Amino acid sequence: MPGLNLLPWREQQLQAGIRRMQLALFGVGLTALLVTLLTDYLGRQVQQRHVIEHAAIRLIIDGLDSQLAQAAQHKIEQEQIQDRLQALESLQGKRVLLVDLLEQLERAVPPGVQLTALTRQGARLHVHGLAHSGSLVAQLLRNLSCALGKAELQQMKAVDEGETFELSVTLRGES
Repeated sequence: MPGLNLLPWREQQLQAGIRRMQLALFGVGLTALLVTLLTDYLGRQVQQRHVIEHAAIRLIIDGLDSQLAQAAQHKIEQEQIQDRLQALESLQGKRVLLVDLLEQLERAVPPGVQLTALTRQGARLHVHGLAHSGSLVAQLLRNLSCALGKAELQQMKAVDEGETFELSVTLRGES
């Protein structure tokens, strides 16, 4: 076997091994590139879905925020209406009391007595007037004490037309 030269065969085998190795490396590189591109594509798709979902959620939240702001505005308006209603009811109640007070005052004033001024400060009613005689003023005091509350004569003067008087009444249930 002295004449056999295996060097070219070994060289061919080595070159074939190198080509197989290069082909395997190329295949692995191409596969890695494809896997990387596919992973990137899928990741971008997931990210795009998240962006779209986030935008949709943001729109829903903005809509709910505007509804919440409207509800808060409606609540403020409702409270204002309630306050106005309470004020009207209070005024209505006071009007009834004032009308009742004036009716009682009208019934208590005897003929021959003329009231010139009437003021109210809290639970006190101040009455100024003119009477034909002092007995009419006394009758007015009695009538006011029975109808409205404790009546006190503050001042009385004789004038040409009769008697001018000033009295105050502490209203019952008002103190």
